[in-house]
Amino acid sequence: MKMASKTMIALYSLIALAVAASALVKEDLIQIPDALNVEENQSESPDVCGEDQDKCALVETCYDASDKCDGIYDCPVGIDEFNCEGCFACSDSSDCLNDVRVCDFYKECPGGEDESESLCKHSEFIKNVQVPTGDWVTIDQRSGGDENRNTPASYFKKFTHYVFQGEPGTTLFMELLDVTWSDGPLVSLFEISAGAGDDPTNAADITYYLAHGGNEASISNSRNNSLKSNTGFAMINFPKGIHASVQLRVTAIACESPESLCFGSPHCMDRAKDMCNGKYDCVYSQEDELKCDGGKADDNDVMAIMIVMMMM
Repeated sequence: MKMASKTMIALYSLIALAVAASALVKEDLIQIPDALNVEENQSESPDVCGEDQDKCALVETCYDASDKCDGIYDCPVGIDEFNCEGCFACSDSSDCLNDVRVCDFYKECPGGEDESESLCKHSEFIKNVQVPTGDWVTIDQRSGGDENRNTPASYFKKFTHYVFQGEPGTTLFMELLDVTWSDGPLVSLFEISAGAGDDPTNAADITYYLAHGGNEASISNSRNNSLKSNTGFAMINFPKGIHASVQLRVTAIACESPESLCFGSPHCMDRAKDMCNGKYDCVYSQEDELKCDGGKADDNDVMAIMIVMMMM
């Protein structure tokens, strides 16, 4: 049941991402460049490049063959710099990964060797943060200024891997306060994920995921969620060639039994007594007063209110 619960959290996080992304597109927070509108460009001739040129993927843009793998992104999605060190072959499989998918903290080879410590040195890029009970720790992260990881993925993007540690018996709660990013060739690779424990490669532990691309876009209202443990992580990925910033804060909450931390609010509640009692104990999410006209709220109802909160 524990694993099923974690899997459901990860699934709902991805659903929340899709819903939120759809809403952002409608609000013009995500702007799709005209060059990527394949339908509008279908009438153009595909043979637009010269003899010594190659075509960028998805767009009617050409680059000189001599510019491939020169460290400069000539294509909007950086395709001219992919596979510059060769394709990573997975063992016992016909899968072959381009550089952007190797050492990106997501295991894609059946044996997971694309994320091995010996190759990726993940442990060298962890920032450990102690979180005192009842106080907020604020993290401000901006692109640039950090040492580049010497891995295949470092040609395209770099990560900051925060590991938050609260006192025993507490539960961590995170607020994503502000996110901004600007146009760039690899903006679609910008992403933030957070979850329980200290292993961002375990998708089942992810409780929050945000990925966006666009031009001069930002998210200024907060997203809130429990990390479900006194140890948690935040992975911030800044692609090269864009300017971006992220501000988040984390606190550790101590709830006295039989109370537990609300999922979407840094407050405690007794699920046996506080559900549907006419008082909002979960002040931010109000999840304790859901579905009170015919039964108590279940996990699906709680996740529904969290999706709504993410879109607010």
